[in-house]
Amino acid sequence: MSDKLEKYLSKGKSGRKDDTITVPADGEEWSVRRLTTIEVRRAYELAYEENGDPKDSYNEIDVMIVKATEHEFDWNNKDLLLAFNCTSKYELPPRIL
Repeated sequence: MSDKLEKYLSKGKSGRKDDTITVPADGEEWSVRRLTTIEVRRAYELAYEENGDPKDSYNEIDVMIVKATEHEFDWNNKDLLLAFNCTSKYELPPRIL
């Protein structure tokens, strides 16, 4: 029993290796990271109000796009947000792509 526990504890302590692929997006090659289950759940939480209504300005797919590509693209760029009249980085994907 303790051997199994040690196996999983050591796996948790080791660094996370992101699974990435390259995909074409808007005529460019983008590095896209595979999201974890927790990140996918968080995307749904961010895209809906507490009462279950969808947010007007973005959806869960927009959140997932940002989370999967923010290592490659600066979605928090203030000039970009202003240029596209966005208040959140999650509003940018549908307007840019």
